[in-house]
Amino acid sequence: MPQVSPQNDSWLIERMRYYTPLSDKDEQLLRELETDEICYRPRTQLTFSENPSHLFVLTSSPP
Repeated sequence: MPQVSPQNDSWLIERMRYYTPLSDKDEQLLRELETDEICYRPRTQLTFSENPSHLFVLTSSPP
């Protein structure tokens, strides 16, 4: 799994670079998706609608 570099604090951008090259514009758009961070307690069950309006990215989980 890619490590986030010091100059880039976006886990999502680093992960996407693993699959495809990203332009500066691509990176900016991905950063805009990461503006809100929510922390959930372990084992919280999440339900999703049929018309999702959010992107959810798991950045860490407890051991």
